[in-house]
Amino acid sequence: VDKKDVAPIFHDYCDSIIIVDAGEKSVSSRAGHALMETHPFKEERYKRARYNLTRLMAAMSVGDLETFIEVVEEEALMLHSMMMTSIPSYILLKPDSLLLIEKITEIRNVQKIPVCFTIDAGPNIHLLYPAAHKESVQAWLASEFSRLTIIHDEVGDGPVRLKG
Repeated sequence: VDKKDVAPIFHDYCDSIIIVDAGEKSVSSRAGHALMETHPFKEERYKRARYNLTRLMAAMSVGDLETFIEVVEEEALMLHSMMMTSIPSYILLKPDSLLLIEKITEIRNVQKIPVCFTIDAGPNIHLLYPAAHKESVQAWLASEFSRLTIIHDEVGDGPVRLKG
């Protein structure tokens, strides 16, 4: 995706990665992908992913944060639900993952900050938000989740060669 095809609000989007558990996952990503090959909802999942990609690209082109948030969170939860309903099943989320999801929804609804979550292929939560809210979101994270490791990142212009 070229930057010119994305609304300016997404040019400096932030991602705070909240490490719930840095340990090794109970199932590798490769094994998780293999489970999807025999999943009974596989075809419907592919249809939904294509539909959501179209919605996401349209939302990002016009700066529609409401649709962006809806799609990002649906995708995160759907992928984890597929793991939970595979054979064998795996629950990769931890209690703190669920607590974070609840708290993120709360800050969005109560404080009207356009934050959303996605989830890595384990229990860790990525908190996505516009840079305009960086200071308040990072202060909230520090006060609410100081016991967890948090890595702050943001959209950049691509890879940079480090001197060294």
